[in-house]
Amino acid sequence: MPREIRSAVIVRHPQRDCRALTGAIVSRLEGRGVAVSVVDAGLSEDGTWVRRPLGSGDLDLAISLGGDGTLLSTARLVYGRDIPVFAVNMGTFGFLTAISHDEVLRALDALFAGSAGYEQRMILEARVERATEVVASCRAVNEIVVSRRDMVGMICLAVWVNGEFLSGYRADGLIVATPTGSTGYSLSASGPILMPTLENMIITPVCPHSVASRPFVVGAADTVTIRVQAADVRSSLAVDGQEEIPLEDGDEIVVKKAPHPLLLVRSGERSYLEVLRTKLAWSGVP
Repeated sequence: MPREIRSAVIVRHPQRDCRALTGAIVSRLEGRGVAVSVVDAGLSEDGTWVRRPLGSGDLDLAISLGGDGTLLSTARLVYGRDIPVFAVNMGTFGFLTAISHDEVLRALDALFAGSAGYEQRMILEARVERATEVVASCRAVNEIVVSRRDMVGMICLAVWVNGEFLSGYRADGLIVATPTGSTGYSLSASGPILMPTLENMIITPVCPHSVASRPFVVGAADTVTIRVQAADVRSSLAVDGQEEIPLEDGDEIVVKKAPHPLLLVRSGERSYLEVLRTKLAWSGVP
């Protein structure tokens, strides 16, 4: 049975030309009796993303127009509200935004007809502990990254899983990624690709000093704790590449599965594996 959709918000990338498509979507939705609001995603002058609240009213659908960055920002804005995200790719790559701009209206019709599928995607929850105080908290759809803030020197990090010591790392940084984020920064750092509907965390070192340091996959019920041990190298915590939290020597970052998942509207015209083959230019004859 299709979800009832009475109100929707369109979140647009402010630097992409989405006006014509926005108008077509608004017309199609209003023709179905849906109340529609339009907001531009929060993008500052230096290219970083800022939170722009969507309001406290009831919403039944969030439509993201842009690229993966717009979707990541939208997903964090609707977190915990059980609002499916309909992600449209207006960019050039886009692993997450699987609905192309030329199939939007067909996909919307499928959504109202009840023939569109949904996928739940795991989200990370992280908190920064300084001594006995929690100084920051965040959520990430793709990954959190602890990394150096300067080009000189490596940071030293110690990692525990469920309170048991895993390893120490001297590296440019360390990534904790979701399966959704396995095709992002983690992949660039030689991490594995996981099916996005799995529930795991991928611990991937970035340019580690030791060739023995390898990515490691843990379960969704596990807790990963990272301690910063580099007094002479500035470091920070990056959230989906959009938010940055400065860190201090001795800080501990505690990462676990967030209570609520991202509900993503799935494209009915291509599978995840097809997107993967196309984006990564995989070839061969089956």
